[in-house]
Amino acid sequence: MRNVMRMSVAIVTIVVALLWGLAKASERPPAKSIAIDGTSFHPREITVAVNDAVEWVNKDPFPHNVTS
Repeated sequence: MRNVMRMSVAIVTIVVALLWGLAKASERPPAKSIAIDGTSFHPREITVAVNDAVEWVNKDPFPHNVTS
């Protein structure tokens, strides 16, 4: 009986943790987007905060990478 109770508590704890994580993820602001087009960035400058997401969109016909 104790094993069943422990298992139930563990499952409830895991479900609550997952739901809390999903709720926090949905609170995250949308990603800021930067396009690489014509070998330049659009917009040229943006301001981001710690933990902001940045989406890089390559519209050029050749590969690029972003390092800093």
